[in-house]
Amino acid sequence: MQAPFFLFAYWYSNLMGAESTGYEPIYHAIINLSAVFYLVFGLFFLFKFLSFQYSWRTAFFSTAIIFLGTNLYYYAIDDTGMSHVYSFFLFSAFLFISRKTDFLKDLKLINLISISIISSIILLIRPTGAMFLLVFFFLDLNQRNHILERVRRLGNIRATSVFLSIFALIWLPQLLYWKYSTGDFLSYSYGGEGFNFLSPKLGYTWFSPINGLFLYTPLYLLILFGMVRMIHNQVTNGWLILTSFFAISFVFSSWWDWSFGCSFGARSFVEYLSLFVLPVAYTLSQCTKLRLYKKVLIGTLILGFVAFNLKVTYTYDSCFFGTDAWDWSEYLSLISSPTK
Repeated sequence: MQAPFFLFAYWYSNLMGAESTGYEPIYHAIINLSAVFYLVFGLFFLFKFLSFQYSWRTAFFSTAIIFLGTNLYYYAIDDTGMSHVYSFFLFSAFLFISRKTDFLKDLKLINLISISIISSIILLIRPTGAMFLLVFFFLDLNQRNHILERVRRLGNIRATSVFLSIFALIWLPQLLYWKYSTGDFLSYSYGGEGFNFLSPKLGYTWFSPINGLFLYTPLYLLILFGMVRMIHNQVTNGWLILTSFFAISFVFSSWWDWSFGCSFGARSFVEYLSLFVLPVAYTLSQCTKLRLYKKVLIGTLILGFVAFNLKVTYTYDSCFFGTDAWDWSEYLSLISSPTK
């Protein structure tokens, strides 16, 4: 996804007669531009996805809150070489196309090609993205037999043929590269690193000073509140989102390095914000029915979460330097330090 931008930088450097090794400042700048490009279109697709269900104001403010109040901001503006903002774009586009086509109720070729390209790239970037693709079968589900209908649509010979063909085309360059570099068509680049599903570190993933989800992105408290309210009021997708939250929390906390190294907050959750925006949108849509003091309270909390995220973003020094997983003094020093 960065390739078109890299090639442009290469072409421009040669046109200007400049040295072009791939490490010049223009190549760093072009990756930043690439991240912003996919961020803008990811937010656009997210807004359009929400607009199917909510007013444009609710959709707009929900999208803005997800961007400014979470570590999506950090990975779109600061650590632009990571895959998260690109996956966020793909996840948002997938949700938009799924709703726009009524979950491929219309099996037009363009719809099949679009959903196949997006799905294939999602899996190519991170195979764990398969968890997200399952959303296709359960999103906006009102009756259980709708699951079978969606399975039948994908099981259609035409749909299956298109998906497998596009999947093969998109994965072929990666397979050939693996063959060239390792001698095998399939290669596990993480070596001996893997998942420990029998000993997930949920408490660490959620609350540790080292990249804990709620400590670095407290907006998830509002997201969880929205999930619970959706379930309480029997709103469609409430159980789906809550189940998805716990499922991905379990998987990511089972990774051998549950903190995911030098990251800002729980970076593995970033792309899933395209789904977690729904509880935020639901909460905002219900604010019109609340008394003034409750509106002020929710608004103040949201502004506080956004301010905290932006403040810590510009305080963070690319890595947490605590001595252990529960080094609260280092965390307090981080959040109280002046911005840079």
